[in-house]
Parts: sequence; C-alpha cells; structure tokens
Amino acid sequence: MEFFRSVGCGITELLACYFLLSALMVIFSCIFRRVGSLTVHGKLNFRASGLGNGEKTVVYVLLKKISKISVSKSLFSHFYLVGIFTTLCFIYIKPTSYRTILFLVHVLRRYLEEKIICIHNTEYSEMNVFVYLYGLSYYIAMPTMIYSIPELSRKTAIYQFSLFVLFSVLQIESHIALSDIRRNKGLKYGIPYGMLFKYVSSPHYLCEICIYTSLFFDVFIDFKYVHVMAALVYIVLCMSINAIRTHNWYLEHFKNSYVILRRKVIVPFLF
Repeated sequence: MEFFRSVGCGITELLACYFLLSALMVIFSCIFRRVGSLTVHGKLNFRASGLGNGEKTVVYVLLKKISKISVSKSLFSHFYLVGIFTTLCFIYIKPTSYRTILFLVHVLRRYLEEKIICIHNTEYSEMNVFVYLYGLSYYIAMPTMIYSIPELSRKTAIYQFSLFVLFSVLQIESHIALSDIRRNKGLKYGIPYGMLFKYVSSPHYLCEICIYTSLFFDVFIDFKYVHVMAALVYIVLCMSINAIRTHNWYLEHFKNSYVILRRKVIVPFLF
C-alpha cells in the first residue's frame, strides 16, 4: 500500500469517479441512442446512419462523426496487453498480492482467448474508437484498484480461488461455443448451444460478473471501499445491458426459433 500513501488517498476517490462515470455512460447509452451508438460493438454495433436525422446541433454532428470511426474487434487484444503490463508493474511492487496475481491470470487468459479462440471475420466485427480508447483506460484503472485493496485471509482466499476458477472455466466454454458458430457458419452469426447457453443468452457476461465478484466479494459491501462498489456497479450494469441487447438481437433475428428455447437474458431461471 506504500504506493497509495506516496500519491495520496485521492487516487481511490479518482477511481470511484471513473467507475461511477462509466456506469452513467452505460445508463445514458440506453436513454440516448446517439450515445448508445458509441458504446456497442460486434453484431450490436449501430452504424452512423442509426443516429437518425435529428436537429444538427454541434453535439449531434460530433457524435455522428465519432460514430463513423471504427476499429477491428481483434484490437480487443490491446486491452489485455495493457492490463497485463499494468498488473505486472503492481506485482513487481508487491509480489505477494494474491488478488493482483489472480487478475493477471484473468487478463492473460483473455488475451490467449482473443488470439486463439475468438473469430472476428465479418463487417460487424468492429467497435467504435470510443470503446477502444475506453477499454485501454479500463485496463489501467482496474489493476490500480485491485492493488489498493487489502489482502485476503487464507480461508477467504480459498473460496475466492474456487469461484474464480469455476467461472473462468465456464466463460471459456461460452467463448468456445460462440466461436464455433463462426467456424461452422463462416461469416454468419447463429444461435449458440451447450453449457449455460441452455439457460441464458449471454453466459459469458454472467461469468464476467461472477469473476469480478469473486475478486472483490470480501470488500464490495464495505463503504471504506467505495471505488470497489462503484466498479462492481459498473460491471453489473454494463454486462446486464449488453446481455439484454444480445437477447433482443437473437429474438429479432431468429424469432420463434429462439423464443421456443425459453432462455433468460443473463440469470438462469430469473432474468
């Protein structure tokens, strides 16, 4: 924790503001379509034409111009490289930080998935440049926040590790199922099957929430760590909204073929 004493306690407040603003951006993306066009990616990606023909204010023109700037989703790997580098820096400062080591495992695994499993081979396999820039900042902010949290007790660490491994494995299975569709159907999207896809439309988002919860479950309800609470609020909001959009996309494109599967959005049997 010497690092945070040297820069002052204000860094936790800065992180809290960062994640709260991120959560607000997710909410605004649902309310204002022009904002939403900057925050989605892949098959959910709005084109610039989706902004409509509203009043051409300065904000409208700016958003429309930004919405036209896209990069390949294969650049997701840059997020994880930044996360790996930042996390390694903190591990160098404090080699015994168990929570930080787990996060390093997470970003290493996501990087390898991006390179080995994920397939980005359609015109929709892109993201807005805003998403790209935000992703880079996120993978600097998250390791910084994790480093700021006290270490776990040995007993708590066992529970944390077990949950972390369980949901990491389930997320890998979900990503493989999604990639298999592209391998089998070429450029087409399809309906994923198997594992948790039997119950929900976006098990990979559910697993992401659970992975982060496993990292923070001992502190996220402690008001001394408002920045952790803010981060989890953002993660839950972001993953849930993406899951709702994905579920609606499946319903729109596959109609009754998807309805009869009776899948929930993200939480099995509930939502």
